[in-house]
Amino acid sequence: MCYEFNLVIIIAYIREARAIFDLDRFEEIKDAPFITFRKHKILIVISGQGRLRAAAAVSFAKTLCEYKLIFWLNIGAAGHRSLSIGTVVQAGKIYDLETNRSWFPSTPFKKNIAAVEISTCANPTENYPKDVCYDMEASGFIELAQIDSIPEQLAVVKVITDNRSNPIRHQSINKLEMSMRKKKNTVTTLVADYMAHAAVIANSIKPIILPWWLRTIKFTVTQRNEVKHLINNYRVQSKEQRLPFLKISKTASTRDVLNQLRQEWSGGKT
Repeated sequence: MCYEFNLVIIIAYIREARAIFDLDRFEEIKDAPFITFRKHKILIVISGQGRLRAAAAVSFAKTLCEYKLIFWLNIGAAGHRSLSIGTVVQAGKIYDLETNRSWFPSTPFKKNIAAVEISTCANPTENYPKDVCYDMEASGFIELAQIDSIPEQLAVVKVITDNRSNPIRHQSINKLEMSMRKKKNTVTTLVADYMAHAAVIANSIKPIILPWWLRTIKFTVTQRNEVKHLINNYRVQSKEQRLPFLKISKTASTRDVLNQLRQEWSGGKT
């Protein structure tokens, strides 16, 4: 039995998404704060430019995947001092140039593409001061996506669209889109590989049965779903299938119990 999951793909621009995916085969979700497409387990959210918008898109996507295991993938364009235009890379490290914070997502494509450092900046860079990738969304994406996730649920793939020989100021939107489109087969293959990776992890999770000390509590259907979601997150993050016993007061309300479980199993997030 495979635990239900979604793959959420955050992309800055609709033209980047269309260069990689046949969006006509996806269902567009209407009246959403972000342009969003759905097909089976895959959600594609168009965030817009910048780390703040990427973070907001992640928060929105979480509302669409309630009580499901989420695997996160950020796809987009990036610049690099020396890598050739069209090179496809994955993030082994993400560094935010404004906050000096770092994150280390998984590198599930080790046999296919190189893992590099991605530095997220507030504005497009033309100097490429270090031999790393430069983008504008990765840090905002991962800062929000890593909450309630383990590194194996996080990945970032970038296509190099500019470098010192071909700086961003010389790249039209059509040229950037063409660089992405030329790598459509490569990137869609990586997406399929990541889906298989997600299925393996989801399949390792045992069916969720409430422990005996929670079965007598009269949760609503919504509350019971949240409890199961908390159990699943605990199992994925701790890599332990067996749940630790928690002492529940006999006078505690269902809301009190939920708050206690949130505190114990998701670091107090409510």
